[in-house]
Amino acid sequence: MFGPVAGRSAQRGARLAVARMLDGRVHHATPDTLSSLVTIMRHGAVAERRRALETVVRSFEPALSPLIALALTDSDQTIRALAAAASARVAENLVLSRARLSARVADGGDPDAATNLARLLGDHARSDVLLSDSQRLHLREDAVATMAAAVSDGADDRHADTRDALMIEAFWAAGDYDAIDWMATAIQASVDRTDAPTGANDRGASTLANWWLTGAVA
Repeated sequence: MFGPVAGRSAQRGARLAVARMLDGRVHHATPDTLSSLVTIMRHGAVAERRRALETVVRSFEPALSPLIALALTDSDQTIRALAAAASARVAENLVLSRARLSARVADGGDPDAATNLARLLGDHARSDVLLSDSQRLHLREDAVATMAAAVSDGADDRHADTRDALMIEAFWAAGDYDAIDWMATAIQASVDRTDAPTGANDRGASTLANWWLTGAVA
């Protein structure tokens, strides 16, 4: 996600500092350290908060965006500036990654391009709090449309589980619970017929359907 910016535009101030964060001179986050980042960002010294922000930037995924949002309200002006630059870089890289995957979808040479694009859009729609609610809604709709178009164009439907999971999330965001009831029932019936296993940490449609139906019964 955090590749070099195209062109030779000069970098100044916070943007230059963020570029230095990205050149490999910081440590990647580990599962043991990720859980403590919120505490550090709220209660750590300025130097500790800056290192925590560097870790988030280097290991960025949409689920970590709340930490950048927290840094945007930091009491230290330098950290706020770094967070603003990081937020801009996240938005920029989303645009670049989307354009790159969209080109691969249009080219037709990569059978997984549509799924990867839908997952990118779905992850940001689900977790990227740096985007507005309307932006996240549009990303979710585009993710579903991307998967649906891949199937309608005759592509292999082996990614149906990913598409159905995105559609459930879209229905949830729209408050269309009747549609979720219908989808969950159909998915569960399909799982029962194939006896397909589901993982406890899976975000696939079968897991979401089971969670929905179990909650409805409870």
